[in-house]
Amino acid sequence: MIGIILEIQLLNAISIEDYSPFKNEKELLLSPNMKFLVTSDMNKDEVNSVYIIKLCQQKFDKETFVF
Repeated sequence: MIGIILEIQLLNAISIEDYSPFKNEKELLLSPNMKFLVTSDMNKDEVNSVYIIKLCQQKFDKETFVF
């Protein structure tokens, strides 16, 4: 089975670790309508059988409506 990992560089997010049943993971809550820029080609990690895509959060622009 092959999966996809999104490696995201964030400007802001809210931690939900205290509310999560997965205590070994650092979970974050993202706001709706966030915009991201793909910053790398899709790379395959042969060892773990996953593709890795790197994204970077873009600053919120009040002039742009996203839906």
